Amino acid sequence: MEKYITCFIGTYTKGESKGIYKVLIDIQSLKFKEISLAYKIENPTYLALSDDKKLLYSVMKDSKSSENIKGGIASFSLKTNDYSLRSLNNNISLGAPPCHIFLDNNKKNIICSNYHRGTLELFNLNENGCISNESSIKNHNIIYNSTSHVHYSSISNDGNYIFSVDLGLDKLITYRFTDGKIGDLVSVFDFPKGSGPRHMIFHPNGKFAYIVTELSSEVIVLNYSSSSGSFEFVQAISTLPKDYSGENYPAAIHIDKLGTYLYVSNRGHDSIGVFSIDSLSYELKLVSHHSTLGKGPRDFSLDPSGEILIAANEHSNNISCFSIDKNKGSLTPTDDPLRVPSPVCIKFI
Repeated sequence: MEKYITCFIGTYTKGESKGIYKVLIDIQSLKFKEISLAYKIENPTYLALSDDKKLLYSVMKDSKSSENIKGGIASFSLKTNDYSLRSLNNNISLGAPPCHIFLDNNKKNIICSNYHRGTLELFNLNENGCISNESSIKNHNIIYNSTSHVHYSSISNDGNYIFSVDLGLDKLITYRFTDGKIGDLVSVFDFPKGSGPRHMIFHPNGKFAYIVTELSSEVIVLNYSSSSGSFEFVQAISTLPKDYSGENYPAAIHIDKLGTYLYVSNRGHDSIGVFSIDSLSYELKLVSHHSTLGKGPRDFSLDPSGEILIAANEHSNNISCFSIDKNKGSLTPTDDPLRVPSPVCIKFI
């Protein structure tokens, strides 16, 4: 039996951070045990881990030349005994790095969402996990002749579609996924103007999608048709308490593996909002809010057992660990926050 839970932390390296960090948590006490630098790399702001825990992918930046900043993704293999990282390869190009990456279940493709470039770009992976040189790309700035900020993209579980959430266009755009490339347009769902859709998560049954909006502080519930690749509106609900009137910019959204509770991070209110999911309508009902014990919770993650949640507080340079009450969805701190410089992404082994 393993003594520790292991997770990787992606960070911004504009301050004291040096790259990707590895954190150990005592499996009995749920207290932080150790933190170490897993790999030195510039701005590993989002990570993607393969289901078999053998491959890790990271956003990366190369700013050696201030006039020619490059961004892209890096690939790593993990050693089974201590989860140390070994560099495989990287793919970078001129311009800002992506803000989000998504690895498909088969470890054959990875999609980069680029907020600044307004693009989603798909790379094929070889059998060893290395990133190909060639890519398939859609540029929403050109397609829609408007300011695009692609913030999230993913591949459907059946491998038929690619979904792209565009915060700048207030759209959820579905493309056909064909022969390892981004194919033709399938459907477009329009959010209310100025809502700023950021990230999306599907219910475990695959029939409903939940999108967190950064600018309107809401979760939008959509009914999903796998036959047509289209979405229909079901519900919109605030991520905030009714009595809160301050600034707020939600960031991450996750669902427990049973599909019973949904969690959202609020930057400004600095909390995790907990919502119950109705077993018939799949609509949300607010249950509680819990302080993240820090400022600016950009990301958080539930461990594979569904028993703990770790929140990454970017602006206070710490991460916080909570136990999850599976009956109520509520969170209880298990330890004092651990100092981590500019943490913005968490992936459990």
